[in-house]
Amino acid sequence: MNYFLLPPGNGGPTGDPQNFGWLPEAEISLGGVFYDHILSDDGTLVGVRYWMSPGVAFDQHPVFSQYIADGRCSFNIEGGYVDIVFDEKYAKDLHAGLLKIDNVQDFGGEWVVAKAGSLGVVFSL
Repeated sequence: MNYFLLPPGNGGPTGDPQNFGWLPEAEISLGGVFYDHILSDDGTLVGVRYWMSPGVAFDQHPVFSQYIADGRCSFNIEGGYVDIVFDEKYAKDLHAGLLKIDNVQDFGGEWVVAKAGSLGVVFSL
């Protein structure tokens, strides 16, 4: 299943991004290493913890800089990761520390998408 991190109002949180006009952007790398799953209290997959390569600055990254103030993301600069929930309804639980991290160390299955100057991410989980 495909899960999205797209600007609010642009489709998602799941499905085929091309149905919403988002196309793969091969020129931009996310700069990540692997990701773990974020689960709700009932075990539903609601997001990912995306581990970044050393030295990546979120505020200067072409994709993640667009989501610095987005409630669906929680950036941990010191830890080198960003927690992402795919649906706004889990944002409050994310910031309250109520979601569980499932350390699966998944490698691959994510890519950057673009539409009208905006960038997003698709995770195929």
